[in-house]
Amino acid sequence: MTEDPDILLSQLGLRITKRRQEIGISQKALAEKIGMPSPGLSNIENGKQNVTIRTLCKIAEALDITVGELVSGVPPKRGAVRTPR
Repeated sequence: MTEDPDILLSQLGLRITKRRQEIGISQKALAEKIGMPSPGLSNIENGKQNVTIRTLCKIAEALDITVGELVSGVPPKRGAVRTPR
């Protein structure tokens, strides 16, 4: 994994977009669900805006995915138990 913040933000944005599309939720609907304006979420998905841990947690919860999965791109090991929300 690279340490370049711009690349990391782009990769994170792509993972958010991919997961959002996998579960069939629009960008607008996700933005509303996490309490963020649509342009802000668009900037995150395009790697143009930094993300706070709090926002990352909200996004992960709304997408039913772990923060670790979003950050690393690696799904949890089989049999791993997700923390209840």
